[in-house]
Amino acid sequence: MQDESEDRSGLLWAYWFRRNGSAERLTLPVDAATLGSDEGWFWLHLAQSDVRASNFIANLHLPDAVKATFYQPDERLCLRVDDGVIHGIFADLQREFAGDTKELARWRFACGDRLFVSFRRHPLRSVEVIHRIVESGQSYDGPATLLEAIVAQFGGAINDILLELSDELDLIEDQILSETSRDERRKLIPVRRMTAQVHRQLLPLGGLFRRLDRLHDRKLPQGFGAVAERLAVQLDMLDDDAGLLLARARLLQDEMDTKINSETNRHLHALSIITAMMLPPTLVTGFFGMNTKDLPLLDTDGGAWIAGGLCICASVLVYWLLRRAGILSP
Repeated sequence: MQDESEDRSGLLWAYWFRRNGSAERLTLPVDAATLGSDEGWFWLHLAQSDVRASNFIANLHLPDAVKATFYQPDERLCLRVDDGVIHGIFADLQREFAGDTKELARWRFACGDRLFVSFRRHPLRSVEVIHRIVESGQSYDGPATLLEAIVAQFGGAINDILLELSDELDLIEDQILSETSRDERRKLIPVRRMTAQVHRQLLPLGGLFRRLDRLHDRKLPQGFGAVAERLAVQLDMLDDDAGLLLARARLLQDEMDTKINSETNRHLHALSIITAMMLPPTLVTGFFGMNTKDLPLLDTDGGAWIAGGLCICASVLVYWLLRRAGILSP
């Protein structure tokens, strides 16, 4: 993971996107006069874990409602507009020192005409990918297109996860439909849990962008209307895919439960047959084992063989009765 050096303002990095298409990484700490320039726009990325970032955000020229988004305890996904600034809370995948993970995290942002502020607690995959792209020399037209790039990266990562989950469901389905009986619930439960988590993240996102695109009575950042429309379509498609995978996982769970129940019933049926066939011989051996006076065959030559024959005959009789009653298939 790229080293993110912090300064006393809590900034992890700051970029100045000039009108000529260049992106310049600013030296930290950032001069307030530089942020006040009318030449281009800025991307500021801060660490939520650094308490010094609070003072920096408090001094930014942002509406109070926007600043409140950065510190509200509620982490539900949201998207709002106040005084021409789009702000909200989004989801992304966490990054660790060992690489990307599938753990979901929250990040907060503010998107205006000339300023994009991102605020996170954990290192994030999509934000870091865009950071590296900017480091390589690519620029963006404005804060709205930067937001689109980050969300699109998140969508691409989620799509990769959904493809991986789909492949795992294919393997589980093959095992369920095979002749060999195997309990695949241990494999299916994590897949279903991950699919449900992804579906819960995607479900509100498309709607958030659609609703924002319809706010014609409010001033939106330049170019944000088209961005919102494109992102809504992309996120809705991903949500549909996640919903289909979740439904498929549920069907496989039901099919697996049905197969396991059917197998259990077969075992119980076989056990019941064995018990029924063993019961008469048990009664015969119990009768001759009472050791009471006048017990039949006690003084008869070959009495034990006769008693054994009675046991076999009793089992055969029970077997015939079960076949006649249709309990045993021919």
